Amino acid sequence: MYENWYNSRGRSEHTKRLDTYALRLMPLLALNDSKKEVDCDTVRKALDIADWELAVRMAHDPIDADNKIAAMEEKIRRQLRERNLSDRDLKRATNANRAGLWVFNKAVENLESAGEITRQSHGRSKSWMLSSDSSSAIDDR
Repeated sequence: MYENWYNSRGRSEHTKRLDTYALRLMPLLALNDSKKEVDCDTVRKALDIADWELAVRMAHDPIDADNKIAAMEEKIRRQLRERNLSDRDLKRATNANRAGLWVFNKAVENLESAGEITRQSHGRSKSWMLSSDSSSAIDDR
């Protein structure tokens, strides 16, 4: 189980040392559950913790961008990876007022014209979402 997880995870700066952390957690989790050996349930728990750590690292990785618009574009991508958001919620999640509404609007315009995000309508409400073809390209980075 561990070997399959190890071989299937991608290689990036976010995955460094996660394999070691998972291996070191296994005996601790087994001991905590009063087990004399590491079983499949314990391995699964350790891998779940490592996967959680990877998600946290990716979500909170500092944005490296050359300008404010590029930084805002990345903030928008990160928020829309999690869930679809209305204009208002997307502005709040990306702290658009701090960067400036012009920067936010320009970033949305750039992402929309590049086909990375689309606007989805459900009745009277509208929300932004990552385009299906861009979400797989982003995950491959």
